[in-house]
Amino acid sequence: MKVAVAVLPNGMVNAHFGRANKLAFATIENKQIISWEEVAAPFAETHGHDHHHEHGYHHHDHDHNHEHGHHHQAIKNFLVEHQVDLVLLDHAGPGMQKVINETDIKIVIGAKGNAKDAVQALADQGFVE
Repeated sequence: MKVAVAVLPNGMVNAHFGRANKLAFATIENKQIISWEEVAAPFAETHGHDHHHEHGYHHHDHDHNHEHGHHHQAIKNFLVEHQVDLVLLDHAGPGMQKVINETDIKIVIGAKGNAKDAVQALADQGFVE
């Protein structure tokens, strides 16, 4: 079973999954974390709040929902590519839930504190085999 969780540089759960620069993939077997791989998240820069428009022209007439849809799609594709079974989040908005629901990936929310501990707690509770 493979769990994805957004992590901060200090190893804590990043509450903003979609803006996370780093994700951890934890592989769990028999309620034990057998591997922990931290990877750069490729979708942080697709988030609507990019700051590359510092040339005096600032047009905010774009459809934010459309942009967000693309962003969630990028997250979904990344998780599917990495064969993630479950995403552990602090919280998930409706857009995120919608795209994840299009896959077989489960969502567990309420992750707080140390990312590894949060994943282990999930395993202890029997969420992940």
